[in-house]
Amino acid sequence: MLNELRTLQLSLNSCGVRPPPEHPAVRRLKKADGLVVGIDENGLPQTVEYRPANLMKELWTVQPDNHHGFPSINLGALFGPDAELENRRGGLESDDLIEELYRIAEGEPIVKLSALAGKLSDYSRSLESCLASSPALAAHLCLAKRLAKVSPRFISVLCRAALAATREGTANILPLAETLVVGKWSPKKRQFNRKEKALVFFDLSDYAAFGSRVARVDIGDHLKRAMLAADTVSAKSGRCSLTGRTASLLSDKFPQPNLPTLGLTYLFSANRDTPCQHNYGVSGPSAFSVGEATVREVNSGLAYITDARLKGKTWQVMPDDRGPRLVLAYVREREFDLELASLLVEAPSELSEASYEETCRVVCEALRARSLPTDAVVDVIVLAKSDPGRAAVQHVSYTVERVLSAAQEWQKAGANSPPYFESIGAESRYPQLISPKQVADLTQTTWLRGGSHRARVRGVPIDTVYQCFLGEGELRRQAVGQLLAAVLQRHTGLLTAQNANRSAQIDRLALVVLLGILLYKLGREKEVFMQEAAYNIGRLFALADLLHREYCQHVREGSMPPQLIGNGLMRTAIESPMQGMARLAERILPYQAWASTAKGREGALAKWALAQLGDVTQRIREHGLPSGRPTDAMKSEILLGYLARTGKKEEQNESVQ
Repeated sequence: MLNELRTLQLSLNSCGVRPPPEHPAVRRLKKADGLVVGIDENGLPQTVEYRPANLMKELWTVQPDNHHGFPSINLGALFGPDAELENRRGGLESDDLIEELYRIAEGEPIVKLSALAGKLSDYSRSLESCLASSPALAAHLCLAKRLAKVSPRFISVLCRAALAATREGTANILPLAETLVVGKWSPKKRQFNRKEKALVFFDLSDYAAFGSRVARVDIGDHLKRAMLAADTVSAKSGRCSLTGRTASLLSDKFPQPNLPTLGLTYLFSANRDTPCQHNYGVSGPSAFSVGEATVREVNSGLAYITDARLKGKTWQVMPDDRGPRLVLAYVREREFDLELASLLVEAPSELSEASYEETCRVVCEALRARSLPTDAVVDVIVLAKSDPGRAAVQHVSYTVERVLSAAQEWQKAGANSPPYFESIGAESRYPQLISPKQVADLTQTTWLRGGSHRARVRGVPIDTVYQCFLGEGELRRQAVGQLLAAVLQRHTGLLTAQNANRSAQIDRLALVVLLGILLYKLGREKEVFMQEAAYNIGRLFALADLLHREYCQHVREGSMPPQLIGNGLMRTAIESPMQGMARLAERILPYQAWASTAKGREGALAKWALAQLGDVTQRIREHGLPSGRPTDAMKSEILLGYLARTGKKEEQNESVQ
């Protein structure tokens, strides 16, 4: 990962972008509900306020490792297990629960004060000289001095202050206060989980009189500068593996940036507690020698490019059944404000008027307007969590010329499907261009029970989707084949379903576009395949359905069977067109005979279908039935032929249905 991110950092420098320095210990809080606890002059908790996760994650903390932190700490189960409360917990009302927790908090805590002091007081005291260097951190300095006074009453006073805030009407505090005292209650297991912790952030209780407070969202840069100024230069010198130059080498652990959706992410991990690390006698920073200044610059560059203000431009989140992916995209050494990430990831909302086609147009116009060299490089980096301790990275590069031609080709491919629409309520919905993200989403779902139930399945890797979108040659052909096989396996049932629900119909619109795109990538354009046998076999079965429906409407007085004859034979036709057509020829005879003799307006649509059947049969005869097992491309063409709405009479009939 460090090599890929080094390329990113050098690109920023080439553009004259110098991101503000990051310190590995200064980070935002995790996204979780928490308590802001005011500490008085005596070092005791006095006030407690609740903050939801979306506000807590904006606060800054200094956390050099998993055991120390200022001014935040994770606390839980400070008092011993209580069998009486555990037996009664499920039936207690809030007021009764608060009284029980008060009773327990009057006892002796099981967490030793010395352990808390080591995590909180000692570390706060060690930061005093660092905090004193910045006037903007005066509130932090005052808090550090107050926390250094931790008294034996600290734990019980903290718990009682949280319970008092709950009693005063702040109901959201109760679950956190309960976690502080005895742990988090699990209704399913009917016991307290003592490993769960509550997020606690300390502040000054009298911050109003003090004129400033610790719980500020704009304090991060001040903390970083103070911590960087206090750091000592590593005494170990050697050759940096990233730059090849002699430098002061990193001796502490590598930074752990808090990335969007991925959370804390290790830039490099060689845990000394992992047995295999002992094979070569090196672990931690010694396993990969890198300059301290270099790795901090890399960390700063990553923080800059994943800033919330650049979402959609340089980064975007790609949901995936294996875990979310963070996609970074930028023009190397050139531009960092183009919406390249949206080009790769964006999925327009169903209710939005903006389309992915518009996104393509805007990004392409912006690329041309910058007069970039056609050989300028676009880097695409995809980050994902393999597990909590490891991150996987994929890095591919394309020229600006290829990105432009791929976007144009994608738009043209999106129109490579026959006319089609879905009647959703009173509205007729038509297909729109889909994004690579929507392609990935479609491969991660399948529809069951005739399009009434959606299930999650293992999807196609995102790099395969991007290879289809941006790739060329044999690699692209392989990616298209993999996607086509996945779509047919997961969605043939939906594409032939007669009573799909609204969400399934929306997916089917996207699938029609996707099949057209994949066929285009295989060199199969609709102007050609719509005249050939496979497509017309699908048309044949669709017209058989229309004929059967008209027969039921007029002869059986509207009584419809569970499945029309064409629909019932589609699975057979897809796997063996010759066998499917032979069976259709046997079953269609009574409806064909009725249509031949039907009179008046009630038989008009049936006669039209009968005439179309003759034309379609003639086209199939001219091109010949596919011999052997049909390819995935042929199967797709059969499905598109079955779904197509190529005549006004068909559209009118579909609208009525």
